[in-house]
Amino acid sequence: MDGKEYHLQKGQAFLIPAGVSAQYTADKDDPWHYMWVGFSGIMSEESMVMAGLSREHPVRTVLNDQLLLQDIEGMIETYHLTFTNELRRNGCFFHFIAHLIEDFQAQGSLAGESSLQAAQYARKAYHFIMEHFCEPIKIQELAKQFGVSRNYLYACFKDVYKVSPKQFLNSVRMEHASSMLLSKYLYVSQVAHLVGFEDELAFSKAFKEFHHLSPTDFRKRLHSHVASSTKALS
Repeated sequence: MDGKEYHLQKGQAFLIPAGVSAQYTADKDDPWHYMWVGFSGIMSEESMVMAGLSREHPVRTVLNDQLLLQDIEGMIETYHLTFTNELRRNGCFFHFIAHLIEDFQAQGSLAGESSLQAAQYARKAYHFIMEHFCEPIKIQELAKQFGVSRNYLYACFKDVYKVSPKQFLNSVRMEHASSMLLSKYLYVSQVAHLVGFEDELAFSKAFKEFHHLSPTDFRKRLHSHVASSTKALS
């Protein structure tokens, strides 16, 4: 295409823009299997740029091709020319474009807004978690609140803070729980609720995975250290 040759691999998507001549050939020994969608419209080019595909960059790797395949299969299943099938095909098609864009977002960021916006989303998530860790936060709902996909928020956060949003939320909760367990006046169940857990057992399991001690044993060790330090100073 445009005098350039592209060697496609499994799990890649490619774009042939309208009005552009191109040839593609399968390997004789190991032929490929592919599915295609033809479309046009005033937002076609813009949508493809947002999905990481353009005339200058017509090939990219897809992280989750199963979602895209399901969307295409949905369009194929509604091939009969009826009004309701047309609506269903359109629905599957828009899902296909949305999934293609979200897949690209998860790999990095949109062309033009790149790392700056990715860092902004990461910082927003960071501050939200720091302020609301005591609430039953769900990362899926947090991404929805920001208007991005869960995969994209995950990629943004991991790129900036080197941990996933869920891992960071858990570490913040465990650090606060550790401090609260110093108090003799708080039950473990109360500490669990104060750091955003609705279930004491789930909290105890998460705490033990993080500290390698149950909340009760952790508290005993803390008090033992405090007592030893006090005795040494007296």
